[in-house]
Amino acid sequence: MPALAFIQLLISVPLMQGICCIILLKRYGFLRAIALEIKLLLVWLLEL
Repeated sequence: MPALAFIQLLISVPLMQGICCIILLKRYGFLRAIALEIKLLLVWLLEL
């Protein structure tokens, strides 16, 4: 069961990151979107 949850996490996180990235790109432009994306990823990694 933990393996299934881990697989779901591996699928859902990049999907969420991708959706966030698309929204940020449309709203802020390329360079700012990358900076915000890196910040979000770091926050997410620290919360693990």
